[in-house]
Amino acid sequence: QVQQDPHVEPEVSIYDVGDDSVRRVPRLREVLAPSPEAASFDVGRTFVITGGLSGFGLRTAVWMCERGAKHFALLSRSGAVQESDASSVADWKRLQSFPDVSACALACDISDADAVRLALEQIEGNGMPPLGGVIHAAGVLSDALLEKQSAESLRAVHAPKVDGVYNLHEATASCDPPLQIFVVFSSV
Repeated sequence: QVQQDPHVEPEVSIYDVGDDSVRRVPRLREVLAPSPEAASFDVGRTFVITGGLSGFGLRTAVWMCERGAKHFALLSRSGAVQESDASSVADWKRLQSFPDVSACALACDISDADAVRLALEQIEGNGMPPLGGVIHAAGVLSDALLEKQSAESLRAVHAPKVDGVYNLHEATASCDPPLQIFVVFSSV
């Protein structure tokens, strides 16, 4: 069944097929993307995850472990899992339960370029394998209507997202071997 106005060319058509719906967009062609389960990661590389000790960052580390990643440098401002965050504690324990996984937790304010360079030097100094990628999941939550935001609250949100990704890029741009992935999570 096609859902459309018979007098207007549809921008999106939705076909009901049994229990599923199929969306079609007229001017694009359908491309099958690999499933997330098909993702795999180099076991001989280290992956830096900012915001890595809670939320999306820690959950991403677990997801990557399930797909072969073995070495992680988890960066956060505090450098520790917050014991009051039951979900993060459970994810941290899950991460540590994978065989042959090494995960170091580092305190790092990624909005500070020198702190980022120092953290990467610590990772290398700890004898971890070369960097394979960066997952930038750090951020500051400051929800409010725009009219209620101050310049300071906007800077607090901007610094880890925008300055942080720039600092990470600058610090890893000349990695040898080159990074395999550089992923930036958005909070917008």
